[in-house]
Amino acid sequence: MAANTEMHLGLGHVVTHPVDRGETMNVIACTVTKEGWADPHRFARAATEQDTLNELTSASKNVTNILSLLNRYVDTWVIFDILDHPASTYAKERKVSIGDAAHSTSPYHGSGAGFANEDFAVLAELLVTPAVKAHNGLLAGSRPNRQPDEWQAEDVGADTEKIATEAYERSEKNAGMNRNCSQS
Repeated sequence: MAANTEMHLGLGHVVTHPVDRGETMNVIACTVTKEGWADPHRFARAATEQDTLNELTSASKNVTNILSLLNRYVDTWVIFDILDHPASTYAKERKVSIGDAAHSTSPYHGSGAGFANEDFAVLAELLVTPAVKAHNGLLAGSRPNRQPDEWQAEDVGADTEKIATEAYERSEKNAGMNRNCSQS
């Protein structure tokens, strides 16, 4: 039965924590390697219990005992960080990358999630002002568009010819009706 979360430190380290209400122990064995990763489109590959033991040769007896309890087949996951090769930009045209997509990092201190929250806050701040201005522009345009229809527009009143002219000009300005109809 797995009762506690434990971290075993050393060259390569192992973290264990209980799942399934303690019926199962999750084991995360971490090592650093200079070897390349064979498939850049996949972030996991099949491995064996023995592969894990071979990677952690300096592990304590307690750790090797834990590793010997693993299922025969395990997965090896790759974790990249981009500290040495940061992206030159996080935006292109109308697309933007945030969080791990922009600042790939190892899963320590919740940094990936923290980056995503910070990026989102900055992005929201950058977008909110133009969005509010656009929304207010729509509101400002709504009243003049409504007034002729209700005979309240200055210099138009109930004059149906002026209302028709106003509606036509409004449609052309807002939607390019004349231009669109002539192109169809």
